[in-house]
Parts: sequence; C-alpha cells; structure tokens
Amino acid sequence: MKADPDDIKVRDVLDLKSQQMLIVNAEYQRGSVWTQSQKKKLVDSLLRGYPIPLIYFHHIRQAAGKLVSERFEVIDGQQRINALSDFHEGAFRLFDPVKDEAEARFPDFIKHQPCAWARCTFNELSQEMKTAFLAAPLRIVRIETHN
Repeated sequence: MKADPDDIKVRDVLDLKSQQMLIVNAEYQRGSVWTQSQKKKLVDSLLRGYPIPLIYFHHIRQAAGKLVSERFEVIDGQQRINALSDFHEGAFRLFDPVKDEAEARFPDFIKHQPCAWARCTFNELSQEMKTAFLAAPLRIVRIETHN
C-alpha cells in the first residue's frame, strides 16, 4: 500500500464527481448527513483561505486487456465534497456573518472581516470569487493498493 499526499483544486474534485469517477462505498460511508449550516460554514472557510481537513481517496485502477479504468473511492471527505458540489450547483446561499448572526453563530473576529460572498449562491458570486472558489486548494491523500 502506498499513500500519496497531493494538492488539487476544488474544480478537480467537482470534475471527478461530475464524471462519476468518485465512488461512495455504503459499507463505511454514511449518507448525506451535514446540515445546510455546516455546508455553508465549510464553503465560507474555504473562501476565507482557511485549510480544509484532508480528503482520503482509494485509487482504483483496473485493467482488462488494453483497456484501463480508473476511479477513486472516497474513504473520508464525502460530506465536504457534497457541500462543495451543492454550493457549486446553487443549492444554497452562504451566510452573512452579521445579518444571519442568530443562525450562523460566527465568532466576533469573523463578523468584522469583509465578506463579499454574504448571502450569495455560486452563480451570484463575482467572476473573481467564482474563480477563487474553483481554484481553492484541497489537500488529498491518494491511497494505492497493489493486487
């Protein structure tokens, strides 16, 4: 077994998901359990440049003759991936740290920072913010097993 850490962009994970190259193994992955509030806070953290916890993938490579299939099984990070994907698809608006204080419950230091994405869906972000979201780095660990 080999574990390779790597930095990839949010766009890359969203592409893997849209191309159905990410597999969720129901044996050890729960269904979608994060609340909208948790999803909003993850995206907010990402847009603020805060590090996001590691995402673990099992790299699955199968060959049959000259044909090769590659995909990734999500070991840890399904909720984070779903939150990023849901935001990208316009499923929710982000918090305004001041106006949504009762629900968001951000610490004071965040309430006093600029928040250009307050109450925006992905499509309502400026082009610069959309680019920043899609280019944000994610740290992954790719686990390779050899049969």
